[in-house]
Amino acid sequence: MKKVMIAGIAIFIIFFISGTLSWFMHDKEKYKNLKYTQSYDANEIKSLSIKASGGVHIKQGKQFKVKYYSDNKVTMHKYKGTLRVMQTKSSNRGYSVNVNPFRTINYMIEIEVPSKMLKHLTIDAPNNKLIIDGIQSAETTIYKGVDSINITNCHFDNAEINGDNYYMNINNSKMRSSRFKVDSGGFNIENSQMNDSIFLANQGDIRFEDMPRQSNLKAATKNGDINFAYKRKPKNTLLKLHPGHGKSVVTQSAFKEGKVGISHNILEFYTTDGDIIIQ
Repeated sequence: MKKVMIAGIAIFIIFFISGTLSWFMHDKEKYKNLKYTQSYDANEIKSLSIKASGGVHIKQGKQFKVKYYSDNKVTMHKYKGTLRVMQTKSSNRGYSVNVNPFRTINYMIEIEVPSKMLKHLTIDAPNNKLIIDGIQSAETTIYKGVDSINITNCHFDNAEINGDNYYMNINNSKMRSSRFKVDSGGFNIENSQMNDSIFLANQGDIRFEDMPRQSNLKAATKNGDINFAYKRKPKNTLLKLHPGHGKSVVTQSAFKEGKVGISHNILEFYTTDGDIIIQ
């Protein structure tokens, strides 16, 4: 009797493994071929609106193109000069939990935009990475829940970027009249021109590296430090530093009594529990 039971269990395991492997291999071929590619006339697109649960990569390209590789569904709709891209769960999946190793969970929407300024850029991407490279936008609104935002070689006017727990990296970019806010995370800005812009963090450090001679901005964090380092000797700048329970340290020798030249530019920084350092 015992031998019969053991044999039955062995047969069950063999058939279960065989069935599972067959299912996985079937889905492997299925998911390998699930790729969306759609091109648009760049002259017909003035604005871009994206809503996605996965990662988003927007970059400069020769034409307006949307690429996607996953089993989730992507719908695209063009109306009055605005291209709307929305990612939703595929109705053909048949299961809600990812148990198949061939089904990617890091869905990425890749969008190419020609080198012209968008009228509006709107992104709602609460999960995974958001990468923006070489994009110009006259008005930008972004909501980011978690993970990170990487902005490189971009020019944004009137940007509003808010989120819960994320880290933002800005490199070689220009921001004007823009507002950036995070509850928990931080900002790393490098070699970027900031004019009339503000950075706010409830918890996290705000760091500026290799900044231009003339930078005009505000920054505040309740629990964290603010570090600002110039690439070259600053010009026509006034410092307004307000550390709460921390200290302010100015090692940039160009400043005399918190000022250099005339006050065309103002660095206005606030911390509650943290230091402010100007280099």
